[in-house]
Amino acid sequence: MNISKICIRLLIGIQLLGINQLVFAEWKEHVKWSFHDTGAPDCPEQYLGAGGPDCLVMGTGGGTGTGNRSCLMAKARADAERGRCTEAIQKLIVTQCHNSKAKKEIIAANDQEVCDYIRKSGKD
Repeated sequence: MNISKICIRLLIGIQLLGINQLVFAEWKEHVKWSFHDTGAPDCPEQYLGAGGPDCLVMGTGGGTGTGNRSCLMAKARADAERGRCTEAIQKLIVTQCHNSKAKKEIIAANDQEVCDYIRKSGKD
């Protein structure tokens, strides 16, 4: 294979990698939204399985957040801070139960990256 073909393939690969990173970086916007949204949940039954029934009843989660999704994300941050990434991501996915595109993006992202982002987010 000559050098020009190698360079072209390399450039195509780099472009595809960049496009994938842009597409999957959208999951961060879903995390931000979940931390700040206090509207009614779309699937309250999933809050029960994710350990967030108090987020539905009081909307404050015993002081861990304010409002349904925001409350569940405060619990997700606590999980992430304890290294319980699976539980943190599960809670994030529950907050996006109404948005299949967001769920797919979150699931496709690197778990550790999502967990780290949850741990650092929502403190503003």
